[in-house]
Amino acid sequence: MRSPLMRTILPIFLVFLSISVALPSYGQKQKKRPPKQENVQTRESAKDKDATIKAEKVEAYKGRVKQHESLQDKKTRKRMKKTYKQAQKQSVGREAPFYKRWFRKRHI
Repeated sequence: MRSPLMRTILPIFLVFLSISVALPSYGQKQKKRPPKQENVQTRESAKDKDATIKAEKVEAYKGRVKQHESLQDKKTRKRMKKTYKQAQKQSVGREAPFYKRWFRKRHI
């Protein structure tokens, strides 16, 4: 007669064994196909389109910021302006977050 421990461990072991055997394995990596050559004009027009879309998004953002500021009273606008200036002064030389600045290569 088997012990109760063996009755619980044996089925679990068999399940893990069957899962590990059933996993597919690939002997070689798939070859990557070279990218198709695109028309130079279509690439340039896509770049122009991207630039215009980006400019529109920036303008829309600035409009939303301006509208938000107009909703505030004078005291709040002054405080917002003051803290913005302080943030700009303190962020000199900190264009990247601290974790990126810690681990980047230093150019000596």
